[in-house]
Amino acid sequence: MTEATAIDLQASINKVFQPLLYTQQRIVLMLGSAGSGKSVFCAQKLVIRCLMEGNHRFLAVRKVQRTLRESVWSEVLWLIDEWRLREVTEIQINKSEMWIGIGNSRIICTGLDDPEKIKSISGITGIWVEELSELSFDEFTQLNLRLRNSTSHYRQILGSFNPVSEDSWIKRMYYDKEHPDVIRHKSTYLQNPYLDESYRLTLEQYKETNPLYYQIYVLAEWGLRDKAGKFLWAWEPDKHVSEKPRYIPQLALRLSFDFNIEPFAVSVYQRLDGNTLHIFDKIRLNDSDIYAVCDTIKSMYPRAVYICTGDASGKNLTGTTRGKTSYWQIIRQQLNLSNAQLRIRSKNIDLINSRVRCNAALRTKNILVHPRCEELIHDATYASVDAEGVLVKDREANKNDFLDTFRYLLDAEWPTIIPNHKNYDTRSIETQ
Repeated sequence: MTEATAIDLQASINKVFQPLLYTQQRIVLMLGSAGSGKSVFCAQKLVIRCLMEGNHRFLAVRKVQRTLRESVWSEVLWLIDEWRLREVTEIQINKSEMWIGIGNSRIICTGLDDPEKIKSISGITGIWVEELSELSFDEFTQLNLRLRNSTSHYRQILGSFNPVSEDSWIKRMYYDKEHPDVIRHKSTYLQNPYLDESYRLTLEQYKETNPLYYQIYVLAEWGLRDKAGKFLWAWEPDKHVSEKPRYIPQLALRLSFDFNIEPFAVSVYQRLDGNTLHIFDKIRLNDSDIYAVCDTIKSMYPRAVYICTGDASGKNLTGTTRGKTSYWQIIRQQLNLSNAQLRIRSKNIDLINSRVRCNAALRTKNILVHPRCEELIHDATYASVDAEGVLVKDREANKNDFLDTFRYLLDAEWPTIIPNHKNYDTRSIETQ
């Protein structure tokens, strides 16, 4: 291969990736949106190293073998034709064993679902992991350990991936911590001058049709893998969590109750206008009772005018530490409330319709939650639904008590947010 040819090939690489062409750190993490060109660059770097350095045995892997042919394999073959490499070096293609020879180097494609094949491959000098987020940390560690062969050139792992989950081991191990031998690179479709315009428009439409896909596959920001299985799929921490909410004494103080002994949960919030709601505090008492909750409220906000909502089941008579009555009767007495200050349904709406209303409010209203409300933020982020769309409750793992307070308060504040929705209880919030 001539020097002029090498220069020509480098010039054809997207400028956003060119600084990575000769970087020699052991791990290069290529985080990117869909259509950013990250996978194309990984293939380009392997091919150029085969041409310029020689004597390589590069391993190109994905989690599952069958997915390689339409991704890594196709990418490398396309480059060979695009760069007319058969005119400058010998090209060999073995479809059955899925390896491509470029000069005296090979790019060997395999899936991690064929561990015996990986074990049989010796002399690996570099690795490209396509869709790195599909792998477990243990699988990645095993690949890293395989990259130990003596070579006159640097050994490197390229990992290309979409940031599908903020819980990913990639984020925990390599983004939340600094590593001197790791380079982190981010790219989006906007930096790809070769992207087809129709595909660009398809990506941008996700902003309206699928906010999670837009976050991950368009903005290239860490997200949750499957918000279709999340109770609050419209919840976006970057949008809904803010230091801005604070108590404004001139406004009524609103309280949303969920009744559990472990814990009693109350979200504290205010309405700033018809479309704006700020949640700025919480009350969580373990192994307590409703009297202690009311005492805590009065101590924290002694001069406030209270408006209360919450779990309609609190109307039921229940045994308490100070007599047999209902939670809502106690709250009314202890906080000295009028009927107008209690906004409680005759019965709670079902969880499926509650989910629809909550997500509608998150999409159309200005809702902010202060970071101190960490239990609510956790519930909003991770609460999931079963196959029927019903909220999954597990008193050991995911109590979702503060999510319940959130559901109740959104229903109380915007009871007709979807007034014509089938199966909806469209009755006004009742006063007690």
